[in-house]
Amino acid sequence: MPKPVTGKTHVGQRREMRPNGDTAKILSIVRYWIGSGGNTLPRLEGWQVIHLLPYSEAITEDVYGDLFKSVGCDEDGVQRVPYYPGPVRQF
Repeated sequence: MPKPVTGKTHVGQRREMRPNGDTAKILSIVRYWIGSGGNTLPRLEGWQVIHLLPYSEAITEDVYGDLFKSVGCDEDGVQRVPYYPGPVRQF
C-alpha cells in the first residue's frame, strides 16, 4: 500500500491526503510520464510494478482508456477547466 501524502492544514496540524478513484489514476499517469521521460502509456503497467504510485491497482490499457473516455465525456468537468489566454501583457 502506498504511503499517504501528508500536508498541513491551515492551523498547522498534519493530515493525510489519499487521492482515490480517477484522481489517483490521473496522478499516477502524470508521475509515470514525468518519471519515465514521457514514455507511452502501454509501458505504464510494467513501470508501476517497481514504482510506488497513488493508484495501487494495475493501470492497464482498459483502465486508462476508460478513464480518458469518462473524463472526456464529463462536459461539466470540461467546462470547469480554467481558460488561460496566455501571458498577460504589461503596458
